[in-house]
Amino acid sequence: FIRGTGLSKDLCQSALTSTNSFLNDAPESVRRSALCQRDRARRGYSPSCTENFASLIGQSRPNDLVRKFRIGMDTGGSQSSTLHKPNVWPKTCMEEEWEGAKTFQQNITEYYEQACPVADAV
Repeated sequence: FIRGTGLSKDLCQSALTSTNSFLNDAPESVRRSALCQRDRARRGYSPSCTENFASLIGQSRPNDLVRKFRIGMDTGGSQSSTLHKPNVWPKTCMEEEWEGAKTFQQNITEYYEQACPVADAV
């Protein structure tokens, strides 16, 4: 925990609430609408047991029991690096299935944009 970042408590709470809702309340169909088919491990939703950290360090272990949602600097796909791919978000048309579909991207993007300068300074 880092104090004095300038990030508001409301902003942080909003991002945490949205992420918790996405991972725990949204139906799997909504989460899977945020899968990146070409590069799933880099951006968007990663379901449980689909990634293996141990393989990155040369070990052979079972897949990770973790679900993730990753975002990064969004360049709109204008750069070829795997680190600069477009973010993949849940489809907003799925609002009937999950009421947070429209606000999730807004809340997470706002947090990311304000947290990046703090991370750069640290």
